[in-house]
Amino acid sequence: MNDKLNANQGYANRFGHPLQLLKAGTIPLLKIPQKRSISPWSQLRTMGKGGCFCLIQAWFMILLTVSLAQAQWTTLNSGTSVSLNEIHFPVPDTGYVVGEQGTVLRTWNGGVVWNPLNTRQRVDFHELKFISAQEGWIVGDSGTICKTIDGGESWTCQYLNHADSISLHAIEVQNSQVLWVGGFHDNQLGYLAKSVDGGQTWVKAQVENYLWAVDITKIAMINPQVGYASTRGNILKTIDGGLNWRITDTATVATGSMFSVLEDIACFPGTDTVYTCGWYPPYFGKTYNGASQWQHRFSDDYTNLDFINSQVGYVGGWGVLHKTINGGQTFMDASGGSSSALFTSIYSIDFTDEWTGYACGAAGKIIKTANGGTTSVNENSSISFVNVYPNPTNGRVQLSDWCNIRLYDLHGRLLEEINWTQQFDISSRPKGIYIMQLMNKEGQLLQVSKLIKH
Repeated sequence: MNDKLNANQGYANRFGHPLQLLKAGTIPLLKIPQKRSISPWSQLRTMGKGGCFCLIQAWFMILLTVSLAQAQWTTLNSGTSVSLNEIHFPVPDTGYVVGEQGTVLRTWNGGVVWNPLNTRQRVDFHELKFISAQEGWIVGDSGTICKTIDGGESWTCQYLNHADSISLHAIEVQNSQVLWVGGFHDNQLGYLAKSVDGGQTWVKAQVENYLWAVDITKIAMINPQVGYASTRGNILKTIDGGLNWRITDTATVATGSMFSVLEDIACFPGTDTVYTCGWYPPYFGKTYNGASQWQHRFSDDYTNLDFINSQVGYVGGWGVLHKTINGGQTFMDASGGSSSALFTSIYSIDFTDEWTGYACGAAGKIIKTANGGTTSVNENSSISFVNVYPNPTNGRVQLSDWCNIRLYDLHGRLLEEINWTQQFDISSRPKGIYIMQLMNKEGQLLQVSKLIKH
């Protein structure tokens, strides 16, 4: 998540329940410029009997074995085995982590050593927010809010009214006096509150159609008046400093994703750009006009995100970690070739710059990268993910992004070229396996995918 705080900006999040969806028929490959329009099998047709399997295998292997300087993720020693729910580095080498059973950890040296901090609380902590290396807040179950002004050496804790029925999963901090918290109370009804005196007193916010606000998982304020909060299937917006919140149209109802658990938000002072992500079903959404309209894609279950700026960001989910350098138009793999199991139970990510990042999750997991998923190929090359569905199909095929398409049979014969579309139909073609090349407008190869007609 994006925790690069200043006087006007900050974020909060909680982790969801692990759920992984597997896609069929989509193979992420390198975007390689195509200098001439030829069949990928044109130089392999002399292979003779049995060549079908070999030529497909050769084509895939050529693309998949391009030499990369892969990003590497290193597992750090957290010293605990409990689930760690949120990680935040207010300055490059100083970071904090919170988790279950009152766990709070701190590092002064970029994650080499993590030391436990004692708040004298045993509740599960879900979120933290620091406005400097010394001053910050953490929130958790039973309405618990704890503050430190000395880097975690000592803590002052308080509890919201009706503490037993309130669980806090989100906190946003403008300065030492102005705070917002969110979570749920009374059978999962969303809860939002604001303090203007450093947390001594709190005013409960009013939420439009509050029955739709089920557990506030994230709060992000662009400035003292305008901000956003995430909940199940909706993004809430305030324009009066968080006293009143209304539901924005994320298009989740119309697209069948009304029950997506939206987990994280990124927004930026001085712009109307907002990003959000969720899971069950998959959801990644973005708006460029202050949440009046949302664009969306449904490729993977995402649980957290962190944007360095309005164009460069990371999105993590169950077994995946993706990076965008163009505001979410395309994504590249940022796992550095690490096993998907390493990212299956990641609940929070935080990058201190475009290259250095940290993540935390289940069983005390903390991992770190120093090259942010970049590769040795030129900046115009990336790994792009286009979701192809349904696959297998009876005929009509939908793509998650606009592409030019070349459709081949298993003998390498070009069957059809389709220009700049998000859908096409193969109802008239016989049952079997087909190979698709998906390209951008410039003819650069985005992806090769297997398509099954049944």
